[in-house]
Amino acid sequence: CDIEDYVAGVVKAEGGTGKNEEYFKTQAVITRTYTYRNINRHFADRYNLCDGTHCQVYFGLTTDTIINNAVRHTSGKVIVTSDSTLIISAFHSNCGGETSPSEYVWVISVPYLTRVKDPYCTSSPNATWEKKVSVREWKNMLTANGFADVTDNASQFAFSQNSRTMHYTTGSFRIPFYVIRNALGLRSAWFSVYDAGDSLLLKGRGYGHGVGLCQEGAIVMASRGISYEDIIKFYYPGTGIIDIGNAKMPAEIKK
Repeated sequence: CDIEDYVAGVVKAEGGTGKNEEYFKTQAVITRTYTYRNINRHFADRYNLCDGTHCQVYFGLTTDTIINNAVRHTSGKVIVTSDSTLIISAFHSNCGGETSPSEYVWVISVPYLTRVKDPYCTSSPNATWEKKVSVREWKNMLTANGFADVTDNASQFAFSQNSRTMHYTTGSFRIPFYVIRNALGLRSAWFSVYDAGDSLLLKGRGYGHGVGLCQEGAIVMASRGISYEDIIKFYYPGTGIIDIGNAKMPAEIKK
């Protein structure tokens, strides 16, 4: 299948339908960047990319006119760093008002995957969430990760995270928020912990890892007439958009 046809199929699977064309252009450029950067990800398996979340979700070709037009109008366009290297084009559903620095989630620090204050997504469906967790479940999760305190006092576990921080702390114990998110299956790693008597109330913001482009924020930006180029530059600061023919693969991927 032609790469552009594949890109359109991924945009439909990852971005849905019925949205502004500038949003689909944004998602198309992100998808194309990912495709070229990871084209040999399954080289050992004798194919390029899989159709699951390990690579990019793909359900086959799409006949959606708006999506196909968005792909055609951005044909060959990819996102690069200042030296024309293809970027890690990470995205997520909703950042809750502030994207996450990449090192909070993947340990590595990437200059264009940094904290961006996002006023666009905060009224969107996935902007906030709540979950109650029993003190026992919370403590068991911490203990499994090295916590060694005997207390069962809920107030000791309270923690306020107004801006994204990397570690949850109680006493002298610290644990990365992304570890808690994965252990408890939470919607995001940005949440505060409140004492609710025999349980803890987690009040969170956003949906997904929070790194890179916020889809719900980008949808709002596109609906307000902001161009796909400006949306991309907002979420990936310091990057540019060029034709794939002039882009370079990252040194660590070159085989």
